[in-house]
Amino acid sequence: MTTRIKQYIAITLTVLLFAGYAPPLPPQAALAVTDSATNLTYETEYGFATITDASGETVTIPEYVEDSSTRYLVTRVVLSGKSIGKLDVSACTALEYLDCSGSGVTEIIFGENVALEYLDCSKNQLTGRLNVGGLSRLIWLDCSGNTLNLLTVFDSEMNIRPERIARINASDNKLSAINVGGCKQLEWLDCSINKLIKVDVSGLTKLRRLNIRRNSSLDYSKVVTPDQKVYLEAHAYNCTPQGGDACQELHGFFYGDRPVFFEFVDLSSDAWYADAVKYVLNNGIMAGDGDSLTFRPEAAMTRAEFVQVLYALEGKPGIAATSIFTDVPSGAWYVKAVSWAVAFGITAGVAQDRFAPEDYVTREQAVVFLYKYAKLKGDNANYTSVTLTFSDKTSISDWAMLAVKWSVSKGVIKGYNDGSFQPKSNIKRCEVAQVLKSYLVK
Repeated sequence: MTTRIKQYIAITLTVLLFAGYAPPLPPQAALAVTDSATNLTYETEYGFATITDASGETVTIPEYVEDSSTRYLVTRVVLSGKSIGKLDVSACTALEYLDCSGSGVTEIIFGENVALEYLDCSKNQLTGRLNVGGLSRLIWLDCSGNTLNLLTVFDSEMNIRPERIARINASDNKLSAINVGGCKQLEWLDCSINKLIKVDVSGLTKLRRLNIRRNSSLDYSKVVTPDQKVYLEAHAYNCTPQGGDACQELHGFFYGDRPVFFEFVDLSSDAWYADAVKYVLNNGIMAGDGDSLTFRPEAAMTRAEFVQVLYALEGKPGIAATSIFTDVPSGAWYVKAVSWAVAFGITAGVAQDRFAPEDYVTREQAVVFLYKYAKLKGDNANYTSVTLTFSDKTSISDWAMLAVKWSVSKGVIKGYNDGSFQPKSNIKRCEVAQVLKSYLVK
């Protein structure tokens, strides 16, 4: 192969691996020729042939095609949308690109296709097992939209595998297992809409994205991942393959053999608050920002949000959705939480008829809210003798002093590195997560 075509293929595949699109065809020759011996239509460029038309119950692609004066090695086969049954490319030792998507293909016969780098056999009628382990140079595989039961990316007989493969889309099949061990360059794996029982990709040291949504029998406790950060697309719990309301779509990062489902794109597993946020999310205590995929960890928390958190912590008990406050509408998403908080003495509002739901909660207010909740749960000890050492302890309001002493005694909240407590500063959502975890986990 000429240096020019090698550079073209390498650059195209590298760039588009991360763009989510199939590599485009190179500029086509002006003339399409039909080989009289094979009845295949092909186009030539740089001395190589691209098969562009074929149909039949069995289509056999030869190693080369020729006209009256020239022989061309077949390096590309593009039969997308044609009517094909069995496709035999076993003779194509120079084949680099094969696209037979949406062509009714029932079987692909490979040989020693050591040059094949791109394979799109999606939306066909492939069944049973697809073994691409012998395709040692394969970089890109799309076999989605078939009825495959097993995908093998390792040829045990030949003891080879496509170690260069970077992307596999095996979604929308009937896979109960997938063997991708040893694919050292694999960065993107989509096994969604299958019948997987367990997933072990612990050996994939380059993996960055894993989609295992809509696998109805998958036990998420058996999802074993590499030690590096991986972006996960999954469901929180088992559900029907069709999805629906019973399936909650989750997105986020997880590590090693501890799958932790983050719904939100603005959470980082290396942040100081990561474990606390994981805890409150996995226990249903906190949620995100409406229907978006953001958690807003650094944002200040409102009074409405804080009482909703405590209401969730209590298990969201049944209560009439009525409000004594003029600024809490009857249809507000937090009305039950406010009604519960008032009924059990967690809050009395900021005035006789105002709750101020959109006002931010200060650090001392947050501690008072949680202290009252702790008393509701039976903590009636005396904390008046606790000594505070914060450099700004004189700034703590009298009505919050006992609650702050309680929080220090229980290790619920800590001051900042400069020794201050900053009682009048707004508390951040990530800080609330940490406070709750500190309170609940002894």
